[in-house]
Amino acid sequence: RSALLTGVFVDKSVLIHEILTREERVFQITRPRKWGKTFNLDMLRTFFGLEYDQNGNLLSDEERSNSVLFRGGEVNNKNIKILLKSLKISRYVNAMSRLGKHPVISLSLKNLKGNNMMEIEERFKCTIVKLFSGYPFLESYLDNSSNILDEDEKQRLGNFIRGTLEGEYLFDCLEYLSMLLYEHFHSYVCLFIDDYDIPVINAFLKFGDRSEEFEYLVEIFRRFYEHTFKENQYLFKGVITGTINVNLVPSGSSEFQYRYISYSTLLDRSLSRYYGFTHEEIVSLFCYSNITDLQQIRKWYGGCLLNGLEIYHPGSVVEYITHQKKYDYYLQICSREDIVPFLEKAFLVYDMQEFLLLLAEGKEIIRNSFELSVSSRNIAADFYSIFVHAGYLNLIAPERVTEKPIWRMKIPNLEVRGAFASGFRTWIRNEFNITSMECTYFIDLLVKQEIEQFVERFHELLFGVEKYNVKAEEHCYHTLMGSVAASLGLGYLVDSIKELGQSRGENVIIPLEDYGSVAINIEYSVCKPWQNIGNIVNAGLEDLLHRPRTCSAKIRAHRHVGEILYLSLGFCGSKVVAKYKVINV
Repeated sequence: RSALLTGVFVDKSVLIHEILTREERVFQITRPRKWGKTFNLDMLRTFFGLEYDQNGNLLSDEERSNSVLFRGGEVNNKNIKILLKSLKISRYVNAMSRLGKHPVISLSLKNLKGNNMMEIEERFKCTIVKLFSGYPFLESYLDNSSNILDEDEKQRLGNFIRGTLEGEYLFDCLEYLSMLLYEHFHSYVCLFIDDYDIPVINAFLKFGDRSEEFEYLVEIFRRFYEHTFKENQYLFKGVITGTINVNLVPSGSSEFQYRYISYSTLLDRSLSRYYGFTHEEIVSLFCYSNITDLQQIRKWYGGCLLNGLEIYHPGSVVEYITHQKKYDYYLQICSREDIVPFLEKAFLVYDMQEFLLLLAEGKEIIRNSFELSVSSRNIAADFYSIFVHAGYLNLIAPERVTEKPIWRMKIPNLEVRGAFASGFRTWIRNEFNITSMECTYFIDLLVKQEIEQFVERFHELLFGVEKYNVKAEEHCYHTLMGSVAASLGLGYLVDSIKELGQSRGENVIIPLEDYGSVAINIEYSVCKPWQNIGNIVNAGLEDLLHRPRTCSAKIRAHRHVGEILYLSLGFCGSKVVAKYKVINV
């Protein structure tokens, strides 16, 4: 309702027609955070939901308010009359016959978290008790004069209403509520669950995926979803949404699985146009603004290719249009959400650093396998699948079917690259055991060209970590320098060249427009104790200044760059030596 009244609205209502015409009763839909899953569930709830008073009596046609949102017509908004246009779903006669005809159960599991299983179970119970309290007319069934329920059923309902239920009641609580609503309204129930995967994500962060607590929680929700959907004879349609395609919701038995549940992931085109914004929708939205640079929007928020369909991040695009400035959702909002610390664990996995650095530099990585769903039994092994489902990576499917298919992965846009930068800062903080503020201070010394202080702080950090001694392996410094460069990915383009076996590497850091005009070209050498580190650093700077370089050409291609900081670094254990020069372009 509020979206319709604001005037900036993208009509996704044909999703209702899709759900009604498909033979499956249940749809599990996974898409990245803030791609419109909750919004669409609210639309479905508003469309299908019966309208009734506190006593469970249906409202008259004159009293009902939801119909006009879909059919169009005049509504009052703060004493101002607004004329709403009809939505696309109004063209589908069969779908409109279902408008306002079903009792609805709507549940969010977003806040199901705790320090131990007892806390999580207790919060789950409170969530279910609160859900039952949304149907106050059910209390009349507890009256001695009511014969709708037998005594055992009255006691059971009383436990839900008073909050005295036992743990085993949780498994079939929504099936039980469906039965009560069906008996009251004589209509099959629509059941919507949002953030179904959040309890598993939180449990993984708290306990790991190999603990008894995690196994126990997974089993609770497997049984919960089985009773809620597979065993629920009062169900008309059910929709489950989340970010990650975790194998929690069971499929049907072989004889009827095709009409029981449909799994729609980021890789499934059939429902893709209903989540996120398509390019055509972006063009129509621009009619509400003075912004004309579509290429800028695509570079920052587009690039998510779903079987040939390009999708834009809706939250950031709306903020961009509303405030006419860049909006970094993945850092402003997503950084506070549970999925981010979940993904940041990947940056601390040793054997993923090389691949993550390639991605941060705008390159593709190749995988010989990809799982469409994430195994709850081994989440840590499925980080690439999780990155794809969370919208952090584009998955480019094999061009042809072979025995060993090759999957290509790439960061879709600059906004997500900024999220990767945050991940690399997490790695740096963990590597040196420093705070977020200390990490920012260290990186800013480089950006502000305060090289003497940068080198001094670099030495202090290396000195505090045992592995950076005179016997430190070359790849440690390659990973370190790559991570320092990649941590600037929000406002900079970064690239690296590693000369493995020659103890040398190079980083190029180019600011985007609006983020500065000074580019940085770094050459670093890993020196042995018997080598003259000063001579090597001096030679490195001369090499940067006078030898034609691909990196220098890359920098000069960006016309807004006015200066280049050429920086030669030498490492020997924790010792850091630097030589630098700033050149006008």
